[in-house]
Amino acid sequence: MYHFLQLVLLGALFGSSAMMFKFLAGELSIYFTVFLRLLVGGLTLMIFCIYTKTPIIMLKNLHKLAFVTIVNFVIPLVLFCNAGKILDSSIVSILNGMFPVFTIIFAHFILNDKISFTGSIGIVLSMLGVCVLNLKNGLHFELNQVLAAIMIIIATICYAISTIFTRVQCKDIPPLTNATAGIVLGAILLSPSTFFENNMTALLNFKIVLAIRYFGIFSTAIAYAILFHLIKVRGATFAANCSFLTPIFGTIYGMIFMHEQMTQSRVVGGLLILTGLALILKLYPKFSK
Repeated sequence: MYHFLQLVLLGALFGSSAMMFKFLAGELSIYFTVFLRLLVGGLTLMIFCIYTKTPIIMLKNLHKLAFVTIVNFVIPLVLFCNAGKILDSSIVSILNGMFPVFTIIFAHFILNDKISFTGSIGIVLSMLGVCVLNLKNGLHFELNQVLAAIMIIIATICYAISTIFTRVQCKDIPPLTNATAGIVLGAILLSPSTFFENNMTALLNFKIVLAIRYFGIFSTAIAYAILFHLIKVRGATFAANCSFLTPIFGTIYGMIFMHEQMTQSRVVGGLLILTGLALILKLYPKFSK
């Protein structure tokens, strides 16, 4: 049950990412926004690694960590930030629901992690819920919105590839080291964005500084530490299912902080996602016991 609670917490933390991206990217450049997120997250995890005496970077596995950095952090986060400037945060969270689908498909062929019949039904119900969740007036995308949606789908494919790679190739790397090294190396790669930022005075704004701290500590450091831990102890497919919860929390945050209205479609969509998730994770026998 402890791991299921971690999964819900992960969905809640990642659910706020789209909103944070949209807010910060409206004030700062895309690359600088991602850099600040990784910088704060990396520093937070480094302090925790030092406290727990966990290695920050393992040089013998540097090539593996570099792959995770590029595929799990730099490419998808930049794509998400670009898309977040065009699409509503709720739609970004919803499209992020493709992450577990790609992970389950890749795990089926690469890890021989067979999809059960109930799991297949769960995937269908969850993806249906992801679609229904945003059917207020129908989905009407312009060309730039279509391109933004494609960016998110590519990002979710990157997440799926990295999740499978971590499960297969990074068994000898502690989860905390995996998360810390990836975030720190990502921050180093994006550090040149500092010299091209034209709105450094925005960092004097209290709301922006507070958003950066939350983004880096909670949506990055804590979230990715939990993610890599779940990948190691419960597997790639289990960890990826946090993205089915992301649109639910994204919708809740939108109601609270962005004054979006709760619609019937969002209620139905949320119930479909939760039902599908229960089938995928096979929660029903655990609760029946």
